[in-house]
Amino acid sequence: MAGPEGASEVDAASSSPGGNGTANDGSAGGGSGATGAGKARSGLGVIIHSFFVIPLLIAVLAVLVIAGVSILSSEPADALDYLADVRVGGQTRRWQAAFDLSTLLFDLRRKGDAPRDERFVSEMNLAFAQADDDDRRVRQYLSQAMALTGDRRFVPTLLDALAAEDSDISASFYLQALGFLAGAEELPVLLPYLRHESARIRTSAVRTIGAVGDPSTVPALEPLLFDQEPNVRWFAAIALAGLGSGAGAEVLMQLLDREYLAGFPNVDADEQSDIMEVVVSVAAGLGRPELTERVRGLASGDVDPRVRRAAAEALR
Repeated sequence: MAGPEGASEVDAASSSPGGNGTANDGSAGGGSGATGAGKARSGLGVIIHSFFVIPLLIAVLAVLVIAGVSILSSEPADALDYLADVRVGGQTRRWQAAFDLSTLLFDLRRKGDAPRDERFVSEMNLAFAQADDDDRRVRQYLSQAMALTGDRRFVPTLLDALAAEDSDISASFYLQALGFLAGAEELPVLLPYLRHESARIRTSAVRTIGAVGDPSTVPALEPLLFDQEPNVRWFAAIALAGLGSGAGAEVLMQLLDREYLAGFPNVDADEQSDIMEVVVSVAAGLGRPELTERVRGLASGDVDPRVRRAAAEALR
């Protein structure tokens, strides 16, 4: 270390007996060796700096410039870009692009900016038609995207696909998409699906017909309160309540009971709350004393603040 200790060592060496002879010669030789070693180290540093450090810095700078230009010049993909990927992309990219499109349209729908121009509708229908023999997920996600536009021009496309579909899962996607778009004029085509042999399709049909909101469907929905599939019974009761019918009051009472819902292992606590939020919003308006009392109890005593808040709002 530099400092008082280093200074005392130097002073001691220079003041020792005979220091002016041999000591001076040795220090001279040492100085020469140190100078040579310093030059060697300096030359090696120049080589390293010239051949390694500077090129590395130049490469890093080039990457940063390219990345900056890319960020500044790139634009986020729009709906037509995703549809192009659906049509001409690789196998994995096609269904992923359809999913990305549905995500984009979900955001645009919330902002009221979903595309509705003729070109977009045409490109969407074309992509859907070309995906007939593709990975089923492509059409499933495209049907979601159609639903999120709120554009009834997609109804014929979805009805044709539904009629030709042999997959329960895909048919359910199309039915649920129609729940966003269909009107009373589509009911003659949709009502037969309430009697479909697939419980999945019956469930989707109940939800879709309930979403149409036509009171004339009450007689067709009432028998489903006794369906062997719980989901069908539950959505039938909710749909009927939304249409002002109290025929499913007993089922609604069950759905407002966490102990009852706990008997279904596939329904976790969050899903219980999701169901109860929906039910309280329709149950309180039926004017049934037993339902009103149950909703009032949830407003003050349910474990989930979401349910308490939904119940309190339903009672206003």
